[in-house]
Amino acid sequence: MDHICAITGALPKEGAALTDTGPVGWIRITIERQVPNPQYVELQQLKASMVAQQFASIEDQLPSGDETARQMAYRSVELQVSAVFAALEANLEEFTMQEEIAYISPPEQDEDVLESFNEIRDALGLMDDNSDEDEDEDEDEDEEGEGEDT
Repeated sequence: MDHICAITGALPKEGAALTDTGPVGWIRITIERQVPNPQYVELQQLKASMVAQQFASIEDQLPSGDETARQMAYRSVELQVSAVFAALEANLEEFTMQEEIAYISPPEQDEDVLESFNEIRDALGLMDDNSDEDEDEDEDEDEEGEGEDT
C-alpha cells in the first residue's frame, strides 16, 4: 500500500521503516462508519415486492369487508416469503462498515503540515489543551513571584 501524505502529497523517505500503521513518525487517520448493506436492502425490497404480488393474487378471494381476514392473509404471505429467504437473510449483515484511511507526514518536519493537522484536530475536538494550561501556570507563577519581591 502506498503511503502518501494527504496534506502535501509527499511520500515517505526511501527506506523509511514501516509498521502496521504506516511509516514511523507518520500519522494514520482512520474513519469508519456503518452504512446499510446494499445486498440486505435489495433483499428487503425483493421480499416486499413478492409479498405485494402474492397478496394481490389472493386478495380477490378474501371476504369483502373482513379486515381481520385481510390482515391474517397478508401476514401469512409475509411469513411464507420470509421463510423462502431465511437462509440467505441469515448470511447477510444488515449493515456494513465503510473505512477510509489517510496518512499525514510527520507534522514536526513541516510547518504547513503541522498547521493543517492542528486545524483538523481542532475541528474534530481533539486538540490537546495542556500546552495552554502550562503557559497559564507559568504566567501565574511569574505574577505571584513579582508580588513577593516588592
